[in-house]
Amino acid sequence: MVEAPHRDTFKNGNRDWKYVPTKVIFKKKYNNDEKNDMQRAARVEGLLNKEKERRIRLKELGIDYDFSGF
Repeated sequence: MVEAPHRDTFKNGNRDWKYVPTKVIFKKKYNNDEKNDMQRAARVEGLLNKEKERRIRLKELGIDYDFSGF
C-alpha cells in the first residue's frame, strides 16, 4: 500500500492500453520524418560526387573503364 503517493503517480491509470510494437513505432518515426528526406538527398548527392571523382581519376590514370553507377 502507498500511504501518500505523488498526485501524478496514477495519472491516466484508468485508460485502456493498446500494445504497439516498438518496431512499428521506430519505423513510423523514421519514414515520416522530413529530416530524413533531406539526409537522403544529401547522401545521394555525396555518392554522385564521389562517383564523378572516381571516373575522373580513372580517366587520368588512362584506364578506360565504364560502369553504370548510380
